[in-house]
Amino acid sequence: MADIFDSICPIFLDRNEEVVEQVGSGVLVTIADTIFLLTAAHVVDWSSQGVLCIPSNAGIVPIDGSFVSIETQKGVARSKDKIDLAYYNLTKSLGANLHQSLRPIERNDLWLTDNTLDDDVYTFSGFPVNKSRNKANTVSTELFSYSGHAAVDKKYENLGYDKDTNIVINYRIKKSVSPDGVKLNPPHPRGISGGGVFRWPKDVGHRPQELRRSLVGIAHTYLKTQNCLVGTRLDLYYQLIQQNNPHLFPAASGHTESPERTIPLFLSVVCYRKEEWPLLMSQFADADHMQNSWNEWRQAVENGIEQMQRKNVLMIPIELTADEIMKHCASENIPNTGRTRADLAGR
Repeated sequence: MADIFDSICPIFLDRNEEVVEQVGSGVLVTIADTIFLLTAAHVVDWSSQGVLCIPSNAGIVPIDGSFVSIETQKGVARSKDKIDLAYYNLTKSLGANLHQSLRPIERNDLWLTDNTLDDDVYTFSGFPVNKSRNKANTVSTELFSYSGHAAVDKKYENLGYDKDTNIVINYRIKKSVSPDGVKLNPPHPRGISGGGVFRWPKDVGHRPQELRRSLVGIAHTYLKTQNCLVGTRLDLYYQLIQQNNPHLFPAASGHTESPERTIPLFLSVVCYRKEEWPLLMSQFADADHMQNSWNEWRQAVENGIEQMQRKNVLMIPIELTADEIMKHCASENIPNTGRTRADLAGR
């Protein structure tokens, strides 16, 4: 059975020598009938020293296809690049002959509307280079995953990263443990650059049995002294691919048989503050129809936002406080119901 992690692909460098070496990772994504290999720009930069390759059913072969890489500003080293974005548009031939263990993922496994709060959990997955082996002309490597909670806003600020473009998680390698709490000694993350960043359900603490994850970003940096891993949000890749390949996005470009989908629709969605949840539940006339906790409500709303985005409908989050909802109800002499709150958000 295909797994979302089967989309992660090791990337090798052939310097025209007998031995190829692994230099990074990538994620295979299918958009329409085209396969893209998403990775980090500093991984693609290795192409100046040889030919970049990936596994196929015919062995380790050169990456065949066009690529896009965002250059850094003049005078800025790639190591200072906060976005570090690159991707390949694979040829049909290579896409059809990827190694049998690889499975590109499709839109339903991508999450473009993710937002991050401190308690959220993410997994960074890729192929560490010190797990790569080349013996008797046979190359092998191992996939590893590194999970942690999202960094607080202050850490983003101190490191110079933007929450709108990056995902930063806390990760202390010497204190790694398994999901069962057993101490681990994982390999150094070098080589997972270009691998996937996966979103856990936002209410996973309340539903630990449901661990369906979605791709939300591409990994590119491990900051050992700051104890964190950094990736770039997936929607930046998606936007760039759409700009360069409008024919793959008929609904966005207007070339579609459904006129109502030629431009995005905009709808508001009510959002509530976590700290006000108990107060809100005491005020809502329809509280018995709401989720049991703020985390469950958040997961339900984010599921809805993402599903509507896939239908080309953009949901605009509108935060309402308990006070302004009650004042609105009092001034209009109407009950505090979902319909009332939705109308207020719409205004």
